[in-house]
Amino acid sequence: MTVDFDLQGGEQVSSRLQKFSAALRGMPLIQAFRETLLWITADAKRFAPVDTGRLRASITPEVKVAQIRGQEVQGVAGSNVEYAPYQEFGTVFMKGKFYLKRAIEKNAPKLSGAIVRAIQNFMSR
Repeated sequence: MTVDFDLQGGEQVSSRLQKFSAALRGMPLIQAFRETLLWITADAKRFAPVDTGRLRASITPEVKVAQIRGQEVQGVAGSNVEYAPYQEFGTVFMKGKFYLKRAIEKNAPKLSGAIVRAIQNFMSR
């Protein structure tokens, strides 16, 4: 049995989907990452162990945009303090505090929400 069909307006649908994809990968996606990273950074600072406050003060967010097979957006929150990995993951002498992991887990759903809002804003235009 053979089924034939003719899709009217297929080119228009394809064109709109490509425009939608390009628009979402631009500023709306970058803004969604920035918004979420601010929440992650705030919680990581709150969860970080404090002695002198140096670790807490060093935790910063960064959104990176790379051109790898199109546009790839990455969000990074972390510290450049030399002992930050030991506080996060622990050593043979102490347990890790997992301040970054807990902050990411707590705020990951916010990224989904920010992306959904970006899609809704685009669709309402």
